[in-house]
Amino acid sequence: ALAPTSTVAVNQKGTQVANAKYGIDAYVETGEAAGSYKNGLYAVVGLTEIELLEKEENANNALRLNAFGEIDEDARTLTAKLTGDGDVVATGDQEIILKNGNNSHTGKTIVDANAALKTGSSGSLGATSELVLQANSNTDLNGQQETVGALTAAAGSVLDLNGGALTIGTVQNTGNKDSYSNGSLKGSGTLNVEDTNLYVYGANNDLSAAVNNNGTSQIFVEQ
Repeated sequence: ALAPTSTVAVNQKGTQVANAKYGIDAYVETGEAAGSYKNGLYAVVGLTEIELLEKEENANNALRLNAFGEIDEDARTLTAKLTGDGDVVATGDQEIILKNGNNSHTGKTIVDANAALKTGSSGSLGATSELVLQANSNTDLNGQQETVGALTAAAGSVLDLNGGALTIGTVQNTGNKDSYSNGSLKGSGTLNVEDTNLYVYGANNDLSAAVNNNGTSQIFVEQ
C-alpha cells in the first residue's frame, strides 16, 4: 500500500483503542468481474493499517473485531496491517480471518469465548506477545506459520494447527511467561516450544503434529 492519506481515531465505549489509517491500495483483477471491470491493475482507497494503542489492560482497551453475523468470507477478513502495542480481540458469532503477513503488533491476540479466529497468511499474528484462547473458542492456523511469545488456552478451547507451524516462547515473550494449554491441541504440522515452559493438560488425541522442544524450554504433560 502507498502511504496512508488519512487517520481516524477508533473509539470503543469512550476509549480510543486504535488509529485506523486509510490510503491508496492496488489489486490485480485476473478474471473478468461483474459490470465493466476487466483484467488489469486497479487502485482503490481503503483501510491499509490499524495501529493498536497500548493502554492499561482491561476489557475496554483492546480493539474488538466482530463480523456481526456476516457469512461472506471476504467481509470477515482483515487484510489491513496490524501494528502497535495494543491488544486485539476476535469476537462474535462468525469466524474472524487475519490475512496480512506484514502484521507487526506486539500486544496480545485474544480469541473471545465462543468466538473463532483463522490465519489467512503466514505472519498474520505478527509479533504478538501472547495468544489467549478463551473458553469454547476455536483457532485455526490454516496451514500458516505463526510465532507468539506465549500461549494461554482455557478449558474448552481448540487450537488446530491444520498443517501449519506454531512457535511459542521467543523474544516476543518479554516477561518470560510460562504457557498453558488447558484446551484441545489438534491437527498436523509443527509445534515448536522455545525458551519457555509449556504445561499441557488433557489427552489431545487429535494432535498429530511434530513437537519440538528447543533451547531451554520444557514441556510438562498431565493427563
